[in-house]
Amino acid sequence: MTLLSLASCVRACVCACLQLGFDDSEVDVDLVASLVEYICLHERAGAVLVFMPGMDEITRATSAIESMRLPQSVVVFPLHSSCTPQEQRAIFKSVPHGSRKVVIATNIAESSITIDDVVFVIDSGKHKEMAYVMLTHSLASTSRCNLLSHLSHRFKKAHSRSDGDALQ
Repeated sequence: MTLLSLASCVRACVCACLQLGFDDSEVDVDLVASLVEYICLHERAGAVLVFMPGMDEITRATSAIESMRLPQSVVVFPLHSSCTPQEQRAIFKSVPHGSRKVVIATNIAESSITIDDVVFVIDSGKHKEMAYVMLTHSLASTSRCNLLSHLSHRFKKAHSRSDGDALQ
C-alpha cells in the first residue's frame, strides 16, 4: 500500500494543524472535503472511506462535501450507529459505472464491516471515547488522537480487496 504524496495535501495539512493549534478536539472538515474533492477529480476510480470521530463531524463533513462542485456522480453515504438498517445496507451496494461512492464513517467501519470497493481511505486521525470526569462525577465523550495501530488497521481497509491508497 502506498500513501499518496501530494504536495498540496501536505501543505494543507500543515496549515490546518497550525490554524487549529493542534487542538485534539477539532477536525478540519474543510480539509477532509478538499481531499475528497481531489480524489474525485484527479484519481482513479474506486470508493473513498473517510474516518471521522463522531456523528457531528460526519454531518459537517457530509455537508462540506455535498456543497462542493463535484460531479453529480459522487454519492455520499454517512455511516454511524444511528443509521437505519436500510442506510447501512446501501453502503455495500455498487454505484453505477462512472460514479464514485464516498462513505463517511465512525470507527464502526474499522472493525465491524468491510466495504469491498474501497480504494482510498482518509483518516481524520481522531476518535471519540468516553472518559470519567472527576469534577462532575460523570462520563463525557472526548475526542482523542488515534494510535499508530488504529491508523495501520484503517489503512488496511483500502488494501483488503484492491490496491488502495490512504491519507492521514
